[in-house]
Amino acid sequence: MKDKMVRQTAIRDLVANEKIKTQEDLISKLKERGISATQATLSRDMVDLGIVKASDGCYIYEDDFKFARLGAEFIRDVIPAGNMVLIKCSEGAAAGVAAAFDRMAWEEVLGSVAGDDTILLVTMTSSQADSVSARLKGLIKN
Repeated sequence: MKDKMVRQTAIRDLVANEKIKTQEDLISKLKERGISATQATLSRDMVDLGIVKASDGCYIYEDDFKFARLGAEFIRDVIPAGNMVLIKCSEGAAAGVAAAFDRMAWEEVLGSVAGDDTILLVTMTSSQADSVSARLKGLIKN
């Protein structure tokens, strides 16, 4: 069970932070981290973790994919501000976009607050806010 947790944690990290297009790429990246996995095991892990292919051919979390579609339609701007990220949305869309974001449960985000057209995400550090901001911008451009 410990091996599965270690492997799935590594898979989460790789899918979130790198452009992975094939299971062979993912197996290779895992191997670089000292983790071996068969294609069958990897397929099961990907189903367990909710990983799907995005339109650009890269793997992405299903919740990220849903958020990306929603975000592309309603997010107007993403602005890092200190240890926070301000997300400007279409009028009336912030609550729905924030709820979709919260389902993704990014570990660096401590919480979110939504108004009518604005969402405020809070992180521990400004570097985390910058990282979240860049990741959000990358998601909504898929």
